[in-house]
Amino acid sequence: GAGAAAPDGAATPAGSGGAQRRADIAASFQRVAVEHLVERVERAIGWAREAEPGLTCVVVAGGVAANGEVRRQLSGACGRAGLPMVCPPVRLCTDNGTMVV
Repeated sequence: GAGAAAPDGAATPAGSGGAQRRADIAASFQRVAVEHLVERVERAIGWAREAEPGLTCVVVAGGVAANGEVRRQLSGACGRAGLPMVCPPVRLCTDNGTMVV
């Protein structure tokens, strides 16, 4: 079949690089989303410490806590803040989206 246009305008064979491009887009989205989440958690830790100076940990749960990169990055943020991060086992970190509908 006809190929798609490459970023430089040249035609590429159908299916060539499409899977890699989708993977690159997904990885880029995840990177930006996780960076944003880390910034928000760091800000929330500051606010929580103002409200509750005895803050002892950060709990990460729900569907987002099943993502390994989210766990890794948030663990780093918590470590920089001097707080342990507490997470349930991944098998218990589910999204209740179907329950909401």
